[in-house]
Amino acid sequence: MARPIEAAVHGLPPAQILFDPLSYVHPQRLRLPRGFDTPRQRAVVNRMLLGDAPDARQTMEVRGHRLLPHWRRLPYVCSLVGAQLLKPQLARGGRFLCLPAPVRFFMELPLQRTPARAPAAANPRQWGAHADPLPEAEPLPMVQHVGLLRLLDWQRQAPAAVLERLRLLFPPQLDACFEACRRPLQAADLFLILQAIQYAKNHPYHM
Repeated sequence: MARPIEAAVHGLPPAQILFDPLSYVHPQRLRLPRGFDTPRQRAVVNRMLLGDAPDARQTMEVRGHRLLPHWRRLPYVCSLVGAQLLKPQLARGGRFLCLPAPVRFFMELPLQRTPARAPAAANPRQWGAHADPLPEAEPLPMVQHVGLLRLLDWQRQAPAAVLERLRLLFPPQLDACFEACRRPLQAADLFLILQAIQYAKNHPYHM
């Protein structure tokens, strides 16, 4: 459950992102039983999440990647981007009121936008036939879905080791985003992403 925080949520140390995904994996993917948290147990679970440890080349690729300073903020950033792109749909019936207050505030900013891409769900019925319909009860998953597609378009050249770990930040229902075809990013999209990153730094919120 999202909650406001007092200080900015910074990126994790590269070694932690590389070797300790258990420290940031989405709770819908994995919850450890209480007491199951010794170093040996964590090592076993981390190996289960990622398989083999990255080699030296992969380690260097991940360590210098531009997403690392924003790692913990990325689900929030995707929510901000998606809310801007889906602003007309969210306005219908006041569905934007279901979003966290910082996301609603960003959604109202007069930023240049491009149309939202169709959803990438493996099962089209999961999100409806088109991008326009939003779940009546809880629009946030679809909002995050649309924002994540744009983020992945921006990072279409990202190393596999980064994308493998990025997937773990999000719930399993967004896995289809990582299999979708990447599209060239328009200037308006890049501007929106960079504005969302800056907003997330200045108005921290944990999702």
